[in-house]
This record gives sequence, C-alpha cells and structure tokens, in this order.
Amino acid sequence: MKVRLGHPILIFIHSVALLLIGCAIGMHWHQSHSAAIWAAVSGAVLIVINEMISGFWWVSLTAWWIHKSRHSGGS
Repeated sequence: MKVRLGHPILIFIHSVALLLIGCAIGMHWHQSHSAAIWAAVSGAVLIVINEMISGFWWVSLTAWWIHKSRHSGGS
C-alpha cells in the first residue's frame, strides 16, 4: 500500500486557480477586485490545511490498521 500527500505549493496553486475562476464570476457581478483576490488566497490556504489534515489522518488510520492487523494476526 502506498500513500502520498500532494505537495502543499501545488495544492495551493491549484486551489487559487479554481477559486479565482469563481471570484472572476463574482467580480463580474460585484466590482471589488481586492476582496475577490483575498477570498481566493484565503480559500486556497484553507484548502491546503484541509488536504494536509486529511492526508495525515488517513496515514494515521492506515498505520493503526496495519499495526492492529499484524498484532492480532500473530496471536
């Protein structure tokens, strides 16, 4: 089994790109460019934090499961 986390900078760039598309639509309706850009950057930071927490959670869960299966199988 192989578990890999995405690179935080690449996740951030991907998230900013997606959020800027949504902000571009929002800027079309409301002319606040700086608010839209800060919303995109803030959202991207939160997505990176979410990805890292989720990744570490899955790694911990997998390690626990492997540890449990090795110790219960040998007894």
